[in-house]
Amino acid sequence: MAAKDTAPPPPPPHGFEAADHVKSFKDRIIPKQTDDVTVYWSRATILAIFIAGVLAIVCESWIMINENWLINNVKAASPDGYNDLEENFLVGQTYHGIFLAAFLFWMIVTWDGVMHKNLMQVLSVNIYNFGLLVYSFLQIIQTKTDLEFVRPQLENPDDPTASNTGLFLFAQVMLPAIIGFVIPSFAYLTYRLHGEFGWRQYRITGGSKQLENVFFTYHILLLLLKFSVFFVIGFTIFDLVLTAVSDKGKVIIGISAAIVGILVPACGYYGARNERKHLIFLYMFGCLCVLAYIVQRVWQAYYKEYETPESSYFDRSKLPFMLYACLSFLLVLVAFVYGFICLGNFNRGLKEVLDQEEKRRKGELEAPVVDLDA
Repeated sequence: MAAKDTAPPPPPPHGFEAADHVKSFKDRIIPKQTDDVTVYWSRATILAIFIAGVLAIVCESWIMINENWLINNVKAASPDGYNDLEENFLVGQTYHGIFLAAFLFWMIVTWDGVMHKNLMQVLSVNIYNFGLLVYSFLQIIQTKTDLEFVRPQLENPDDPTASNTGLFLFAQVMLPAIIGFVIPSFAYLTYRLHGEFGWRQYRITGGSKQLENVFFTYHILLLLLKFSVFFVIGFTIFDLVLTAVSDKGKVIIGISAAIVGILVPACGYYGARNERKHLIFLYMFGCLCVLAYIVQRVWQAYYKEYETPESSYFDRSKLPFMLYACLSFLLVLVAFVYGFICLGNFNRGLKEVLDQEEKRRKGELEAPVVDLDA
């Protein structure tokens, strides 16, 4: 009897290799090459933004620490003087806190865009970089102005914590220097990422122009969701801290913002990703509620200031308050429009190709059966 052929079966076609179903922590935070999609520039981008982000956070943290020392010195030297400057300190600390959060968001939104190969999101970070640069220059000007008001309240006007010199000034100047270096560097990295992301998108869409447009719209919606959440949160913080809001109102607004901030983006993402109409409708209704909230809070802030001008810090915070209000309104409005566009793109192949790509990533994509005897 002839011996049975014991040769191993042929390997599966390229792109259908088995993969571990459970990703390691490293694979979840660092881009991993799959098939012929390279990740060299993806890893370089994440490393670069991580280094820049950490340096920026260290500088901004030092500025906040120095101002906290200054607040303590003013309290000790002149409690009455501190009361006169309380508004100045609260507004300043709120600015710094949001700027610190902006750097953290900078790192997260870049990492997320690279990990999910969302070229539109990476492109949007280039615009965001210029916003950070402008804010960093405004911070230097505002800090200089604030210190001129604080020094007369100190027992020692030459107190080092109130002098805009040394490491305190160095930290302020380093921020625009870091961001200024990142802007051209990140633009070059974005150009390189276009090559890495473009091939993956071509492989997913198969070169179909209609599917590419659907994919493009879907990615724009995702980046709008993330930026909308950040700016609406920033607007809400300005609203709760720097405008006349009762304690009960702060609790109601805070809890409502947390719930809406989770549910609305989740409905938008899962509705567009899985093509669920009821989720998209809920998302669009949520966007309209957020738009109404922004308009109502802006009107309420101006109305309360007119009625009781002494009960809020709104006069000095009008510029950033209105800046965040306008940006939040615009982002949510455009996100609402793109939710409607994504709804019109249902059943055009996006869900199927994303499901296929997910199976490929998990190693669950079955190789096509080839009949060699045919």
